[in-house]
Amino acid sequence: MHASLFQTRIVTPFGRWTVTDDGQHVLGIDYWNDSQCSQNVSPLGKEVERQVLAYLKDARVEFDVPIAPQGTDFQMRVWQLMQAIPKGTVLTYGDAATALNSAARAVGGACKANPIPLIIPCHRIVAKQSIGGFSGKTKGETIDLKMFLLQHEGVLSAKFTGI
Repeated sequence: MHASLFQTRIVTPFGRWTVTDDGQHVLGIDYWNDSQCSQNVSPLGKEVERQVLAYLKDARVEFDVPIAPQGTDFQMRVWQLMQAIPKGTVLTYGDAATALNSAARAVGGACKANPIPLIIPCHRIVAKQSIGGFSGKTKGETIDLKMFLLQHEGVLSAKFTGI
C-alpha cells in the first residue's frame, strides 16, 4: 500500500469494514473485504469509524467527513444524486435514470461501482417492484445489509414484499 494511504478497520454487527483514506479525504469503504488490513489509521479514519458506529445506532446521525470518490463523469453524477436522496426515502433505478437522462441499467452499474457506500447512500436506490441489488448482488448478506439500512432509515420494509 502507498505510504500516503491509511486504512481503518471498523467492527460492525455486519462484519469488519475497511475505510481507506489519504488523511484528507475518504477514498473508500469496503463492506465485504474480510482480509487483514495494515491498520495504518489516520485521525480521519477514526472520525469515520466514530460516525459510522454512531449512525448504526441512530440513523439521524449525518456524515460530515470529506470524501473524494474516483469514477467516470457519469458515475460522479449518479453518486451526487444519491447524496441528495433524503434519509427515509428512496428512488428507483428508473427515477434516477430519468433525472440523469440515462438508463436504469447504467444507474445500477454506477451504484455497483460506488467506492464509498453508506456515506454515498447507494442503498437508497431500489428497483420498481423490489429492493433491487446491492454491491452487485441480489441475495445473501449484501441484501440483508441493504434491507437493514433502509429499515434503519425508516423506509417501510412492507414496500419491498416482492423479495
